[in-house]
Amino acid sequence: CNSRFRWRRLPQFFNYPPYFTLQPVRDTHEKQIQLGKELILDYCKSQKIFLIGVEEDFPLFSNSAIDRSLSHEAKKTFLSAIVGEGRAEWLDKGHRKCLILWHRIQDWADIILQFVSHM
Repeated sequence: CNSRFRWRRLPQFFNYPPYFTLQPVRDTHEKQIQLGKELILDYCKSQKIFLIGVEEDFPLFSNSAIDRSLSHEAKKTFLSAIVGEGRAEWLDKGHRKCLILWHRIQDWADIILQFVSHM
C-alpha cells in the first residue's frame, strides 16, 4: 500500500486487476464507475485536492503493486461521470484538466447560505 494513502485503507477492489480495465458488461461497468467516482471524491476531499490532470500522475490512476494503470479512456470515463453528477467541471475543451468540487454547486450554495444565516 502506497504511503500517500494514510487517509484510509484502499478498498479491496483497488487490488483487483479488472478494476483497471473498463468492463464491457453494463451492470459491471456501472458498478465499476460508481466505485471509481466514490474513491476519487473521497481521496480528493481528504487530501484537499481540487485539480486532476488526466495526463498527470494521479495516485488512484495506477496500482504498482499489481502493475496496473487506467487507460486514458478509463480516466476520462471516471472523471466524466463525476462531472455528470455536478461534482466536477472540465477546465478545458480537450478534457485534460478537471476541477473537483467535492459538493455540487447548489450544495455549496446551501452550505454558504446556512453559514451566513447563522452568523
